[in-house]
Amino acid sequence: MPDLRKALELDPRLKIAAQAVERLGVSTRTSEKEVADAGFDRWRVFQKGRQYIATNDEFPRLVINLEMVGRGQPRILEWDVKKPPFSGIAVLRFHAGVVDGAKGPEEVEHAAVIDLQSSAIVAVEVQKQGVKEAQWTWDDGKLVVASADGITDEFQLRQGKPKEPPPQAQPNRTAEQRQRKPRTLFELLLGF
Repeated sequence: MPDLRKALELDPRLKIAAQAVERLGVSTRTSEKEVADAGFDRWRVFQKGRQYIATNDEFPRLVINLEMVGRGQPRILEWDVKKPPFSGIAVLRFHAGVVDGAKGPEEVEHAAVIDLQSSAIVAVEVQKQGVKEAQWTWDDGKLVVASADGITDEFQLRQGKPKEPPPQAQPNRTAEQRQRKPRTLFELLLGF
């Protein structure tokens, strides 16, 4: 694998090497420069023009756009893979810039909710702006986020627990009906 990457660095037009790397599910990222000190764990941040993206070799088909809302560069702050009943769901929290607030500059953090099973971004929420922080509620396969910008979103991420049907009401029976024994086949045939 390192030989293929080196060949692509030397000559990005090598189609066979690019196809081999793609078949292996590894990103080539030759035209994007890596942002120093922006990664976290196995996550790396790249810049292409004015856009920033985050990638992880463990999830080669997953590319997360790190949209900036203020001054500065993105920086990944946390990577949280959820446990059952939210298996396959993860949250990537990142610095999204500094904006001017009522009391001065405010740091902004976003959080991307990711479905790892489908390699899809479910949502990007405002996790923090200044002193305001989002409230996350994980319950019964559902995520409710009251984000720092005042908007509440709800996502059905997994199948919730099956609800038990309400108990069936028994029809009112008379005392005689409750005490009567079931009839035998002989009694039914002879009419007893």
